[in-house]
Amino acid sequence: MRWRGLLLTCLLCLPLLPLADDARVQFELHIGSLQREGIAAQGIELLIDSGTGDLKVQGHIAELSLPQLDAPLRGIRFDCPASRAPWPQLQCEGASASLADSPWGPQQLQLDLHWQNSEHWSLGFSGLSVGGDSLQGRAQLSEGQWQVEAKSARLRLEQVSELQAIAREHGLQQLDGRLAASLQAQGNAEGLHRLSLNGRLSRLGYADRAGQQAAEQLSADFSLAGRVVGQRWLGALKLDVLGGEAYSEPVYLDFKAQPVKLLLDGSWQAERQHLAFRQLRIDAGDMLQLNGNGSLDVAQQGMLAGELHVQADDLGRTYTSLLQPWLIGTRLDDLQLAGSGGMRLAWQGGSLSALDGAVTGLDFAHKDGSFGANGLRADLHWRASGEVPESTLGMQGAYLGPLMLGAARARLYAAGQSLHLLQPLQLPFFDGEIALEEFAWVQSDAGPDAGFSLALREVSLEQLTGAFGWPPMRGTVNGQIPRARYYRDRLSVAGDIRVQAFDGQLLLRGLALDQLSSAAPVLSAELELQRLDLAKVTETFSFGRIQGRLDGEVRNLQLVAWQPNRFDALFRSSPDDDLPHRISQRAVENLTELGNGVPGALSGSFLSIFKEFSYDRVELRISQRGAQATIDGIPHADGGFYLVKGRGIPRIDVIGRNRQVSWKDLLARLKAIRLDRVQLQ
Repeated sequence: MRWRGLLLTCLLCLPLLPLADDARVQFELHIGSLQREGIAAQGIELLIDSGTGDLKVQGHIAELSLPQLDAPLRGIRFDCPASRAPWPQLQCEGASASLADSPWGPQQLQLDLHWQNSEHWSLGFSGLSVGGDSLQGRAQLSEGQWQVEAKSARLRLEQVSELQAIAREHGLQQLDGRLAASLQAQGNAEGLHRLSLNGRLSRLGYADRAGQQAAEQLSADFSLAGRVVGQRWLGALKLDVLGGEAYSEPVYLDFKAQPVKLLLDGSWQAERQHLAFRQLRIDAGDMLQLNGNGSLDVAQQGMLAGELHVQADDLGRTYTSLLQPWLIGTRLDDLQLAGSGGMRLAWQGGSLSALDGAVTGLDFAHKDGSFGANGLRADLHWRASGEVPESTLGMQGAYLGPLMLGAARARLYAAGQSLHLLQPLQLPFFDGEIALEEFAWVQSDAGPDAGFSLALREVSLEQLTGAFGWPPMRGTVNGQIPRARYYRDRLSVAGDIRVQAFDGQLLLRGLALDQLSSAAPVLSAELELQRLDLAKVTETFSFGRIQGRLDGEVRNLQLVAWQPNRFDALFRSSPDDDLPHRISQRAVENLTELGNGVPGALSGSFLSIFKEFSYDRVELRISQRGAQATIDGIPHADGGFYLVKGRGIPRIDVIGRNRQVSWKDLLARLKAIRLDRVQLQ
């Protein structure tokens, strides 16, 4: 548009020439330099020759500088061989122009110029060489309204300096590919007010220096249409990514395997950096479907108001493609997952105001087998304030480490920063149940803060001990946890868990689980045994019969990743025992092997004729610290220790000699002990 001032200056005197139909007039104009409104030109030459009816116009500009260009245009030549319009109009069909040097290199163009006056003209062009392509198009001005059209068939992005500069501004060191596009733009003296752009990108690739953004062989169809209404742009963007692959840390997408379609219909207010969309649609097949409307503060990267509806018919693909990369380093980064689900999210006043979700047939499991669930179904509702519909959450089963849970259904209420149970939840657990009587969750600044109380009812002790790979114990567990709390990845329990078994009692105190979400949770607790009937215990273990009562304690117990890391255990005869003290030959053999690492020798002595012996008391101490263990018992005069101190006739003592032993060897001794129907792991 700024060219018209220069061209008008050059033609000011032409109307003064008395051009008769049969007269030949030649006119030459030479201007050393000219400046106007940021435009600077040097070496201007203009030749006009009326000929014999047609007007011939030739022009030359040695150098032209425009404010829109970083470098000047040099060696500009224009040739209109014959204009058939009545003077002073120009109608140059088959005109040509050339540039010796430009930001796009030398140029040779074919032109079609129709000049009525400075307010009414049109210029068609072809042969404009940009990015290895030959562009064609048209520009025209009529009554203050201008319009530009341009087409590209195979533009090379890596050869367009302006695009490369934009890429560098956004941190990209590489941008290449091909572009076929058509452009239509309209405007006036105030600027652009209508735009239409359609095209296809192929073999698109880009990369930043840090390797956080990259793409290869992308292909996409796109269209963009917009118009100015007041202070806003109204329009629609359509983008279909059909092939190639892209990485935006940490997400990788293979568009050949899953094309993605985007539609955005809305308005843009540049001054406020606000994007309002009447419709937003993303179609990524069964991996993700998104529809919504609302307004977005681009500067603050936050939703102001609106709704988004998200649907995933294959949550396994959604997890592996979109969620898993963000979970690397957490306990959720290596799941096997299947199912479907959807969600509605609503915003008001710049904040999330409502959430409604549904999940059906969800199965998930960590690949290391540490936790999982199947048949998970949910109907979830949350509101920032006001009334909230009831939520439900159910499952067919779940497990955490060796702990197995059965089918259950929970009723929940969620509002603001909190969530709580509406009624107690019964979870089937090893032939009994865990009754979750209360549960509340508050999302604090430090993370989730959850509290609960529960009861264990008629839980099979045999199944529970077997699940941990321990020798099975008979009986049931009944217990009550008045209060437990999960905070900062730690689960701590207040109160004792009491177990009635073997005609005695077991008490579990100070139970706590640290680093619960890690690959190696840490369990700590203390255990007390009160007056267990040894006959029932040894009968359960098929260890060999021992009569009497047993007390015990396990202090400083710590399991890391469900494996013993340390403990101090003491098992001994109960004071004031009211039962006979008898021990079988087989129990003697097993205790001897445990204390010394070698089988007992009763079978080779005269004592083998006795099936049982009397004893005074038993005592066993085991301390473990990592890879090392210590075994001890009742002190013996020669430096050893009694595991069983005998009495009466025949008298037998079980004496240990080696107090220090590796934990691995001690486990091997335990595995070597002859226990019927028991597999020690």
